[in-house]
Amino acid sequence: SAHDITERKQVEEALKESEERYRLLVDLSPEMVAVHSEGKWVYVNDAGVKLIGASDPEELIGKPVMDLVPPDYREIVRSRHSQIERGESNPSMEQKLLRLDGQVVEVEVASSPLTYQGKPAIQSLVRDITERKETERKLRESEERFRSLIQNASDLITVLDEDGTIRYESPTIERILGYLPEERIGKNAFDYLHPDDEDRSKATFTEALTNPGQVQRPVEFRLRHKDGSWRYMETTRTNLLNDPAVKGVVANSRDITERRQALEALRENEERYRAVVEQSAEAIWLFDPTSKQVLESNTAFQEMLGYTAEELKEMTNYDFVTHSRQNIDSAIQRIVRERKGFFGERKYRRKDGAVLDVEVS
Repeated sequence: SAHDITERKQVEEALKESEERYRLLVDLSPEMVAVHSEGKWVYVNDAGVKLIGASDPEELIGKPVMDLVPPDYREIVRSRHSQIERGESNPSMEQKLLRLDGQVVEVEVASSPLTYQGKPAIQSLVRDITERKETERKLRESEERFRSLIQNASDLITVLDEDGTIRYESPTIERILGYLPEERIGKNAFDYLHPDDEDRSKATFTEALTNPGQVQRPVEFRLRHKDGSWRYMETTRTNLLNDPAVKGVVANSRDITERRQALEALRENEERYRAVVEQSAEAIWLFDPTSKQVLESNTAFQEMLGYTAEELKEMTNYDFVTHSRQNIDSAIQRIVRERKGFFGERKYRRKDGAVLDVEVS
């Protein structure tokens, strides 16, 4: 008897073609594809041969799978294989493999059960992630260094959204303004500004927004301390909204309250000194000991010599002290050298030519 087996032959041919296509795809895959059965390799593609450091698949075929697994990963790999053989779900896993030269590579492995040459087997897709893991490690180390620098910085570092909302503040905030780092998160930075400084600070913030990546010139303003007092801050801002690692405006602020107070005290002292000198009945003038140039003079000195303050600033001691230059120089050098005052009689010439006898100290 005869049977028409045309359809069966077509199915067999289609199956053969499908298997050949699959084999070609696996052979040409840029990632390692391997099959192991009964704990030994039965197939490894060219990418796998290269990854493992072999020169030919035959160096691996028939060898125990665990030979390529570092000792501290073997137990978990055996457990995964057992799960796969029982048909349980088994997500991809990151682990390490040993190359034939002993070098360790980091890989991501996804495995599934299959039948290979009539026997139960496990097929694994192995992706080399050594470079990615190294990049992640470097990034993590960089972030840790950056975090350490920020947390230990003496300046206050704040990251703001484009509307001024505070997204991050370094721990220095507690020392400078009395707040815990998380207390002001989500609040608007401009709410803490002194009313007299708000317009100027907003204007310079807008300027930073229009100049991405540029470090802004320092700007001074007052911020409210938690106790209600005001602290003077000197701040530079850098618009890093377009930087995916930051996505914000970075403000670097330094507390300059003590410096401002010292400058204010100095200014007040200078004003008091100037008032005392100006109102003194004694003739007083200030000059440069090197050039002998007159720097300042009070009204009594100006009236004594008949010159205006502006005229005296264009003159030197040589112009009105009648003694020789050598005499003038030696007297001044002695004062500078010994750091002691001078007391004695001198002769000064007025603008009208008259010579005055004066007592100088």
